[in-house]
Order: sequence, then C-alpha cells, then structure tokens
Amino acid sequence: MSFFPKFFAFKTEISFDEKKEAFLAVLLNIEEKYTLYFNRKLQEIPLELPDQLQNYYLLRKEFEYLRFDYMLDSDLPIHIKQECDEAYQKIWGNK
Repeated sequence: MSFFPKFFAFKTEISFDEKKEAFLAVLLNIEEKYTLYFNRKLQEIPLELPDQLQNYYLLRKEFEYLRFDYMLDSDLPIHIKQECDEAYQKIWGNK
C-alpha cells in the first residue's frame, strides 16, 4: 500500500491564462445552451449577427484575478446570469 505519493503530492496551480481560457470556454458553452434566446434578440435589435453573451459582460484583469461584471444596461435573464456567476466562482472563486 503506497499512500505516500498521494500524501506528498503537490497541487499544481493553473496559470491566469489557463483560468481565463477555461472561463471563456464555459461562457461559450452557456451561450450555446441558450442559442434560442440570443437568436431571438436578433429580431429585437437590428444586428448583422445574432446577439452574443459577450455583449452583456466586462472582463478586467485585477492582479492575479479576472474581474467579471455585467454591463449596467444588461437585460440578461437571471438564470443565465446565475450560470455565468457559478462558472466564475468555480474557476476564480473570488466574486
């Protein structure tokens, strides 16, 4: 029985860029999950492309964290915001 490798194993910290890419990938998955919502927004607002989740939030680097905020005029539904917030909390843990 060899428990020493597990006991002495060190957790490797992922880099800022890796966390950012992981978070953006989750946001893209959320956008794809709600494609119907964003496609309907196209009908409300005359845009060349369907609306996108990235039109509703801001990202800023603050020290070793990525700050995630919604635009002041964001009318994104609560359930989509909650999924985004949960993804942020899971990856960054500082909101």
